[in-house]
Amino acid sequence: MKIKAGLLSHKVGDQYVTVASGEAGDVFCGMLRSNETVMEMLRMLEQETTEEQLVDGLFAKYDAPRDTIAAHVHRILEQLRATGLLDE
Repeated sequence: MKIKAGLLSHKVGDQYVTVASGEAGDVFCGMLRSNETVMEMLRMLEQETTEEQLVDGLFAKYDAPRDTIAAHVHRILEQLRATGLLDE
């Protein structure tokens, strides 16, 4: 899976605001608010990746239980699927 091209993000305080343009803007019209962890996922999704690879990458970077990370990754991916922002 891979995120659609065209997401533009800007850090505001300790959160990120992301809007869609280009290909992403064709399927999503709105704004996403996220934290550093979700931004790391979006960066990883710029390349073809799997859910397991996302979990592995975040587990290597963050001090959190693997099952907590896996649940978080799954929930975010479901939200991205619902918006149409994932190419699978």
